[in-house]
Amino acid sequence: MPPTGLARVSSTKKGAHLEFQNARVEIDRVGPSIFRVGLAVGDARYDTSFALVDDKKPIAATDVVVDDVNVTVRIDEYAAVIRRDTGAIRFTNENGSLLRDVEAPFQFDGQSILVSKLLRPDEHFFGLGEKTGWLDKRGREYTMWNSDIPYATTTDPLYVSIPFTLGYTGGAWYGVFVDYPGRIEFDLGSKQDEYWSFRVHHRAFRYYLVCGTSPREIVETFTELTGRSPMPPAWALGYHQSRWSYFPDDEVRSLVKEFRAREIPLDVFHLDIDYMDGYRVFTWDPRGFSDPAALVSDLAAQDVRIVTIVDPGVKKDPEYSVYAEGIADGHFCAELDGTVYHGEVWPGTAAFPDFTQAKTRKWWAEKHATLFDAGVAGIWNDMNEPSDFSQPTKTVPNDLVLKNDDDPRSFREAHNYYGSAMATAARQAFEAHSPRKRAFVLTRAGYAGVQRVSAVWTGDNASTWEHLAMSIPMMVNLGLSGVPIVGSDVGGFAADATGELFARWIEAACLTPFFRCHSAIRTRRQEPWAFGRRIEDVARKYISMRYTFLPYLYTKTFEAHTTGTPIMRPLFLEFPDDPGTLDINDEYMIGHAMLVAPVVRPGARAREVYLPPGGWFEWSTGVYYEGASHILADAPLSSLPLFVRAGSIIPTVAPAGAVSRLSHKTITLDVFPRRRAADENGSTIAEGTLYQDDGETNDYLDGKRRVMTFALDDTPTGLKFTFATTEKAFERTTEHLRLRIHHESIAEADAKGATVQSTRTIEGIAEIELDITERGEVTLKRIESPPDNPSGTAIGG
Repeated sequence: MPPTGLARVSSTKKGAHLEFQNARVEIDRVGPSIFRVGLAVGDARYDTSFALVDDKKPIAATDVVVDDVNVTVRIDEYAAVIRRDTGAIRFTNENGSLLRDVEAPFQFDGQSILVSKLLRPDEHFFGLGEKTGWLDKRGREYTMWNSDIPYATTTDPLYVSIPFTLGYTGGAWYGVFVDYPGRIEFDLGSKQDEYWSFRVHHRAFRYYLVCGTSPREIVETFTELTGRSPMPPAWALGYHQSRWSYFPDDEVRSLVKEFRAREIPLDVFHLDIDYMDGYRVFTWDPRGFSDPAALVSDLAAQDVRIVTIVDPGVKKDPEYSVYAEGIADGHFCAELDGTVYHGEVWPGTAAFPDFTQAKTRKWWAEKHATLFDAGVAGIWNDMNEPSDFSQPTKTVPNDLVLKNDDDPRSFREAHNYYGSAMATAARQAFEAHSPRKRAFVLTRAGYAGVQRVSAVWTGDNASTWEHLAMSIPMMVNLGLSGVPIVGSDVGGFAADATGELFARWIEAACLTPFFRCHSAIRTRRQEPWAFGRRIEDVARKYISMRYTFLPYLYTKTFEAHTTGTPIMRPLFLEFPDDPGTLDINDEYMIGHAMLVAPVVRPGARAREVYLPPGGWFEWSTGVYYEGASHILADAPLSSLPLFVRAGSIIPTVAPAGAVSRLSHKTITLDVFPRRRAADENGSTIAEGTLYQDDGETNDYLDGKRRVMTFALDDTPTGLKFTFATTEKAFERTTEHLRLRIHHESIAEADAKGATVQSTRTIEGIAEIELDITERGEVTLKRIESPPDNPSGTAIGG
């Protein structure tokens, strides 16, 4: 049934409201480039959002025009045009129609609302949180309903539901965010080619149209709505080792010792469910982990941290204090008659905390004391869809009551938020027990805005080549959905990996924001040396390479914190005008400058790589390629095709066994100059940024951080390298720069604000050693006849 019988039109400073006999349609401006659409059946009310940041910024008055046919709400070059007779909405930009409803803004059947929009032949869809399949989501149906299901390549739904899609059509970009944490079904052209739709199983909800001129702008604006990720502790960007389960504590000690003896970097060990006493959360098994503080201390002496798993299911045991307190103080989810609900998970019969209550989140945070007192550094939330083995649906019943601080909802209405609410309580645990230290929380389940409190990994994948290939678009789409710190279980969680698969997965994941190897009980072991010396050497090489690039990764993590731009990006985020990037599933960007093209097929020893427009340098060989071309990259088992965008300056350090062991006193800057056009009279041919802080505390939020910028200019008289400190409240640790300018040959250097220690050219790379202050410049004189530098050839060139 569509809206019928328009009764009243009201215009406000922010928009327009249309009241029909059976429904309401509202269009409001809620940001400089955001329309909010409210749809309601009868007198149904809108629920308070769990996703949005409480933003008190004033919104400028909105231009509203009412005539006999339409009501128009305008934001600069964008407009929402609502038909008075049907309520149908057409969103336009300065070039014409952007999105158009089909006949009416919605249809409703008493329990759900269906919104349909015209589907254009060139329309593409990205985002939607954690979904199987390829990068472009067109042509399939997707359900938002967090589920604990061992997944295959087409399984849907999974663990994280973020109902935000980034769309592209007719050369224009837009974002649609449907803010409802219950069941939503997206049909992106699966059943018909004429329209796409989303069905919300509720009688009133709001969705947001995010406008912008580029995909980056859309994502940045969306994260203004839902929040951005805080900086993780620096050690969290190191390598993590995990298994279900490492037991007892002596095995953990032995494995850490093995990492150090084999000189494989390691920062974090994860303890899965068997560290607990009978799977009771916030306990330690007295047989296997009799002295957890001693274990933490022993590992800390080797610069390794412990992260422990925490599940929401609380064992039904009246002598277990967490259960007894939860019953006495009303912390558990209940049925309609007030009876505490019990399901079945790892500890057996269990109750589930109601994390929609502030008092329950506070209580849960306090219960983490047994972990923090032992020195645990991070919290890993699992099973928080929530999983319930006793139900056919594998989750708790829909009709449980969530108190939600005196604004009660059924579980059906907030199902997808449960994981985010639990992660919020885990973050509050750090505030309660370790307020000076940055929190590291990892969650399996979540809803829009989960990035404010937690990192996300893609759950229980399998050790198959298909899952390796699929992990790339899964992580990229999570980043486009607002979650920048993402990772997959390297090597695969279920089933047995082969040595080749493990090596290729290490290569593919070594620069992803979260980097953890994890495997299931009774599967083949997946420590880096478990597959023999050859595979161990590959693992050591690429785990070590990650530590080399940590200054760049850390800088891009800060960019994600400040702008919402993901760390791991699809190529089209950097090259939105290149249609060739829209359907690339097996390559990704790290930041703006690094393109990773891993091998994701068994037996392959070369692969085709698409390089977008501009110049590109192969990292391992220094070979230069002109972009907008396909090349054939050699990729023996020990090789990862990795390319750097011309015009970039990449900060690196010498690798070490742990993040805390890295020395930032000397930073190497690999400079990859853009080739200057013949008629250019001087220009900036490379630039970069380095972000630094203490890596441990939240002082960076108070401005205690350091940002350095670098630039290389091509002038009529030679090259000029400049550096400057734009933020300097954090004590300077870098005193020495090593410039490596690729495809240049330098005769001499003269510096202001720096001291030149040496200058030389080796194999087409000019190397200059500098002692630096806060800012300065170095004039570089070229050798008149530089050495021949290699350039690659495109396929068919």
